[in-house]
Amino acid sequence: MIIEDRDWDILEKDDIQRIQENPNVLFGKPTLYGTRVSVTQVLLNLALTGSVTETTQQLQKIVPTITEDDVLAAIRFTL
Repeated sequence: MIIEDRDWDILEKDDIQRIQENPNVLFGKPTLYGTRVSVTQVLLNLALTGSVTETTQQLQKIVPTITEDDVLAAIRFTL
């Protein structure tokens, strides 16, 4: 599904700038903007850690610029 076709009511205004679907990045899977970290990776990490803060800290080991707001945007994107 292309981002433009989504129902954005659940997302906050800032979330739209945090998630991208680019056919040249991970075959178009939704990712955190400017990274190769997929929304699926965020959710799997969240399931393992059980905490947004811990998930953010784990992902920051891969991409230091990731923030808790990025993780929360990924969660809202899946709703």
